[in-house]
This record gives sequence, structure tokens and C-alpha cells, in this order.
Amino acid sequence: MTAYPPATLASNQALGAWGTDWAAFRQEYPDWPAAANPGDLLYCLPVAAIDRLACAHGTAPALLAAGAAAAERAYAQLCDAHHAVSCWQGQPVRYPYLRPPAAATPDAAMSARDWSPADVAGVREQCDKAPGRFQRLKGCVGWLLTDPGFMADLGALAAQRHALPAYDRPAFPLAQPLPAPAVADDFRPAPPAVAAFAEALRTFLDRWGLVGLDTWDLPRPTGPQVPCALAPGAPAMPVRGVYLFIPFHYPVLKDDELLREIRAAQQALASAHGVALGLAGLTEYKAYAHVFDVLHLDWNVRSRYPPDSPPAGFVGAIEDAAQAALGLSAGRVEKLRKHIAACLRGRRGRAP
Repeated sequence: MTAYPPATLASNQALGAWGTDWAAFRQEYPDWPAAANPGDLLYCLPVAAIDRLACAHGTAPALLAAGAAAAERAYAQLCDAHHAVSCWQGQPVRYPYLRPPAAATPDAAMSARDWSPADVAGVREQCDKAPGRFQRLKGCVGWLLTDPGFMADLGALAAQRHALPAYDRPAFPLAQPLPAPAVADDFRPAPPAVAAFAEALRTFLDRWGLVGLDTWDLPRPTGPQVPCALAPGAPAMPVRGVYLFIPFHYPVLKDDELLREIRAAQQALASAHGVALGLAGLTEYKAYAHVFDVLHLDWNVRSRYPPDSPPAGFVGAIEDAAQAALGLSAGRVEKLRKHIAACLRGRRGRAP
């Protein structure tokens, strides 16, 4: 592997222009394999994983030489400065479930902006709820990326987009297509192949309960809307979900039968659209949040090496990197990797 000079890229904590910082990084590390093609999708590695991959594993040499590790750290620093997780075609990709939840604004800072006590309390309440919702949705991502049905649908959608002429391919992130305006003087209907892809995308997102796709590897699941502020028939209104009407005077109790009815409705909806019942009201979301972390790190490390000739000690080094980056024990990482392999073979059991 090529030797690289020490990292000198300064972190831009002020969220400056990505293009300037990206150009500086490319100039500093022009021979870094992952940065050789600006059109590549380049996920950054966690710094703890980089440090572990830069160490020998048993009798096998380190997967990252010192210079390559410096380049990886500089790239991770660049992405972190811009709240990004990767670069695609020269642009940053931001995805919440590969970064820690955003820190809440301190009460004193909100009060200093003349926010009322009620406003501060309202923001604090939402911030307190955010970590739980974050982990539940992240768990959905882990489940989807280990489901053969989802991956097959995703592959078919990717092939359909790839078949379009380059100038007609919708750019990422892919979201729900908006309806065409009823009357517009300059409106031109989309070519048939593009219209067919838009319909296929809409069907895919609706079936799997997604807001969109940030990349092919990063689906963004729809979250709960309580209360739902969207008007009936709004283009952004999710299609697949359980909709409730609860009068303001109706008491909802902790052990309410209503919760069991919601779960039953979720399962019926999943069954009606050919989705495995395990995803309906996903109860193992905490385990699948770890599944996503381990799976993504595995993909990410592997993308830096030829698939047909991985270096010696490759799997062991990846497992060590996962332990370091995710704070998991060796046994836990091993169980999660075995579970991922079983799921991708269509043999999903209980999550470890």
C-alpha cells in the first residue's frame, strides 16, 4: 500500500464550505485508494476502528499502514466537521443513524434568546424523547438491510435507475416523487422510463415504510407523527401506517387495549403488503440497531480492499475494529455477525 504523509488537514468546526475542505483533502492525499475517484461513495470509518485496523492482529500485519491510517483519520475528521458520513460525487452525505443523536441546546442558551419557560420546557420534552425514537428507527434500518426481500427489491430499483440515461437519473437522496402540476405552461411530461422509475420508487418506499433513500445503503424509515400535522391527501403523507383518531376527551391508559389493537393492525398491514411480520412493531429494535452498526462497519472496511483477495487476518481485524468502535464485547460482535449471515440467507431467528 502506498505510503502517505502525515495528516495536516485542519478541522472546520464552523461548517464551512465542503468543496474547499474536500479539495484540500484530495490535494493532501491524492493517492488514497478510496479518494481516487470523486464519484465513489466513500463512507468514513470511526476513528476507534481506524486505530485498531492500524495495529497488527495476531501474526497478521495491520490492515492499514501508518500513512493510510493518517488519510483515514483526516477523512473522518473532514466528515465529522461537516456532520457527514460519506462523500458521493464530491458532495457530503448526511445520515442521522450513523452519527450520535444531536445534543440538546442548553436551557440557558434558549433562555438567553428570550424563549419563554413554556417554549424551553417543550423543547426539552422533545429532546428527552429523541434518543428512544432514534434507536427504534435505527433498529428498523438494521432489520431492513438484513432482509432478503428488501434487498431484492432494492437491487431491482437500483438496476431500473441504472438503466436510465445518465442525464435522466434522479439524484440522491431519493424521496417520494411529487405529483406533476395540473397546469403549467412550461411543464413537460417525464420520459416514459423516468415516469416508470418514479412509480417504482413510490411503490418501494410505500411498501417498506420509508421516507426515502439517502444512498442505496442508507434507507431512511418513516417516524411516528404525533400529532400528524399533514393535511389529508398531502404528497408527504405516508401511505403505509396505522392511522388513529383519538378524541381529546378519551383517556388513554398505560395498559390500554388500544396498544394491543395497534400492534395487531401493524401486523395485518405488514401481511397485506408481503412484509415479514417481524418488522411490524419491531420489538428487537435495540439488537437491530447494533446489527446495523456491525453490518455497516463490515461493508465499509471491505469496500477498501479487493473482494476476491482480502488480506491476511481480515475477518479478525474487522471484528476487533467493531469491538473498539462500538464498545461491544468479542462475544457480542461474533453473535451479531452470525445473526446477520443467517438473516441474509433467509434464516432469521431471534436477535442476539
